[in-house]
Amino acid sequence: MKQSIIISAIQQSTDLNSLKTIHAHFIKSSHFLLPRNILITTNLISQYISLNSISHAFTLFSSTRSPDTYLYNLIITASLHNNEHHRCLNLYSNLLKLFPNEIRPDNFTFPLVIKACGSLQDFKLGTKVHGHVVVNGFASDSFVANSLMSMYGKVKRVDIARRVFDKMTDRNVVSWSSIIGVYANNGCHQEGVLLFWRMLDERIKPNRGVVMNVMACVTKEKEADRIWRVIHGVGLSSDRSVQNAVMLMYARRGRIDAAKRFFDGFMNKDLVLWASMIEAYCKANMPFEALQLFKRMRLKGCVPDYVTLLNVVRSCSVMLSLHHARTIHGTITCGGHGDSCLKNHIALNTALVDMYVKCGSLTCARKVFDRMLDKNVITWSTMISGYGMHGDGGAALLLFYQMKASSIKPDHILFVSVLSACSHSGFVDEGQQLFNAMVRDFGITPMTEHYACMVDLLGRSGKLNEALDFIQKMPVKPDAGVWGALLGACRIHSNVKMAKMAAESLFNLDSENPGRYVILSNVYASSGKIKEADRIRALMKSRGVRKQAGHTLIEI
Repeated sequence: MKQSIIISAIQQSTDLNSLKTIHAHFIKSSHFLLPRNILITTNLISQYISLNSISHAFTLFSSTRSPDTYLYNLIITASLHNNEHHRCLNLYSNLLKLFPNEIRPDNFTFPLVIKACGSLQDFKLGTKVHGHVVVNGFASDSFVANSLMSMYGKVKRVDIARRVFDKMTDRNVVSWSSIIGVYANNGCHQEGVLLFWRMLDERIKPNRGVVMNVMACVTKEKEADRIWRVIHGVGLSSDRSVQNAVMLMYARRGRIDAAKRFFDGFMNKDLVLWASMIEAYCKANMPFEALQLFKRMRLKGCVPDYVTLLNVVRSCSVMLSLHHARTIHGTITCGGHGDSCLKNHIALNTALVDMYVKCGSLTCARKVFDRMLDKNVITWSTMISGYGMHGDGGAALLLFYQMKASSIKPDHILFVSVLSACSHSGFVDEGQQLFNAMVRDFGITPMTEHYACMVDLLGRSGKLNEALDFIQKMPVKPDAGVWGALLGACRIHSNVKMAKMAAESLFNLDSENPGRYVILSNVYASSGKIKEADRIRALMKSRGVRKQAGHTLIEI
């Protein structure tokens, strides 16, 4: 049988069983000596990969006596697509052992390995691979350089990503998109916008990727208008993904009117479009409008996905409406959204727990929590925080110990939740024990939020001197949260002298916060020091600090 016929039979195999049958036949035939026949081996491995059988592909690759660079690239690509990033790096390490005598990595190998480093956020290994790129003469390859920029962006090294970009001699539109994306993902918005205008000055026509990235950088309304004119001018205004991004760009700038005009102008609205507008309302703190739009979407027969439902649940959390909360919960649990897996979706169920907590129904929150098949540390933290907010520190502590027994390792956010619960319930000893256990048992270094919880814990229980001593012994500089906790405790226990000291520190750290002035003024007033209280009010006025009017929500 000719080799071309064999390869054709391999490529025409449409299922795993038929391919394994052909493979077994060739193994029995000593004529072909499969491990040595690189062409047949490569086709077999490629077909195993196309049939999603990575394990068979890797087993065959491991038995291949002299794999070439193409075959290495093939198996590294398969591992990368299967999110087996460590295997990618191990394969690369094996390839290097064969270099330079037998094979060497090429401009297809490096982007794959660099992407694996970025996914693992391994800066040290990423820079090492970057060195290999330079040594092998691929530093000027645009495909490799674009991968390097993306990797450095993921490890928050924007400076190195920019150096890679600046050294490129042949930048294409993907290069510009990559560096603007790095700036967008790392909060360097102005730099991203400036680079976009520079790209246009160099006569590079933007594609969808570039405009999507630069829209994430827009912080000013005039910039949004200018970029929209560019999008329209280059013929991308009819692209649905771009349209959705334009809506969100205007919504982020507070231009919900403009976002809604775009939305209303679309004749055939798909799920992504509905979800984008609902998200826009959520981000603009317009929960009622988000819920109304969700109802419209359902009436149009559009089936929501978990992202849409997540935004709707968050809107209910902002509205504090138990009625709406139960309605949305019913929509999720009773089906009609096309995906039964949503009922067991961790993020969605955690959002439901948070929603019920904020709506004041711990009973409903606990029911959702108990029915969840899978819980992560955020789920536990949300429920523990809920008990703390409602003053049930005992239930919060009990849940914390249940979490420990379930082998879920607490993180720094969960400790904020449980320490806050101890503070609100007056569990001083338990709180101190948990604070000490953070480092001793879990290796978590306390952050200023944890110190603020401890100051609040001690202060609320009347141990103001201990709280002050705790602040003075902190290994990090106390921030506004720490001094704010002490000031709040001084208000509870009418300690004027300590309140004045805490307030002075706060006025240096957080001078624009009206609450600090109001609390100190109230401390003076409750102690009969009316002149001092008036002085603080006058200071607040002279600095242009205004107290926001309070409001109450009542559900009827």
